[in-house]
Amino acid sequence: MLWREIVDEWALEAEKLGVCLLMETVPHKTSNERYVPAWEIIDFVRTYPFNVMKICLDINHSNLNEKLTNVISVVNERLFSLHVPDNDGHIQSAIGCLDRGLSTTESYSMPSNHGDLQDRLF
Repeated sequence: MLWREIVDEWALEAEKLGVCLLMETVPHKTSNERYVPAWEIIDFVRTYPFNVMKICLDINHSNLNEKLTNVISVVNERLFSLHVPDNDGHIQSAIGCLDRGLSTTESYSMPSNHGDLQDRLF
């Protein structure tokens, strides 16, 4: 079964259950796979109904090969949540870069009327 067929099945089930699937920007890559740019991710997500699939912006992954502000501009229309890991841009970093007063273990979702996230973050 192709990956697209599996996601199609998940999307049908999500719609029945009234839940939304989130596609995270820049999924895991093995050494022989290419980086998927934000415009390809949003094009894929747009093939599903708005209430069925949205985007989780991974701040770390999205910042590795693209400018983060550009990624936000591209995915903004379907942006639903943020994944904010505590690292310095390197996947295996143990140092981190977030203020220790911030919680990185909780999950936060964007309200449906979040407006232009890029203007609010930068």
